[in-house]
Amino acid sequence: MPMPRKSLDELLDAGAALVRRWHQTEGPKTEVLRDLAHVVVDIRSRFRYEGAPDWAGRSWKYRRAIAAMYAVAGVPPDAVANVQGALRYHVGNALRERVPAEELESAGLKAASPKERVASARSEAAALVSVLRADKAAEDAEARGRHYPIGLLLRASLVAVERAARGARDPEVLDAGSAQDLESALLAAMDLRERLDDIVGVLRGAYVRRSGAETVPGS
Repeated sequence: MPMPRKSLDELLDAGAALVRRWHQTEGPKTEVLRDLAHVVVDIRSRFRYEGAPDWAGRSWKYRRAIAAMYAVAGVPPDAVANVQGALRYHVGNALRERVPAEELESAGLKAASPKERVASARSEAAALVSVLRADKAAEDAEARGRHYPIGLLLRASLVAVERAARGARDPEVLDAGSAQDLESALLAAMDLRERLDDIVGVLRGAYVRRSGAETVPGS
């Protein structure tokens, strides 16, 4: 539940206490994380970023305050990393419960909560299975000396590419990624672009030869 109105110092103390409780709890920790998430949202409401409440937690002053909160909690660094990772989901849900959608979107956040996006991801996961099935079907066709339709392979791959594109447009996803993760994604995207440019060039030439058309779709 949202915290009663408190001073920033009181909120930071409450947050530190919840971090300690999370670290000391042996059993389920979900309720502690939910309470901590609401404290974090209250803390973000006290800071401004580009003239608006810092709902995305991007301002230097907010990040300094949160770092101080974890320091006061006095838990080991690996525990801090673990609670931060577990907390993102609950902070996202708390924000969507309490902040109008237009304010979230102005802050660069999606209106859909992480909980809602997880439900969507389950249906997308089923679609991603089709990518693997298409690749396996193409492999089986090649083993039999046949050719699997290139268009089916590319359309199946679009599912994975579109999912990656949504992640690249989501500030929360980008903020959660490590420098190593982002470097890997960037290199993969650059490699994909180069390969797709080659495929487009080859397919255009093949289409013109087979169809006799002077122009190609998308020109």
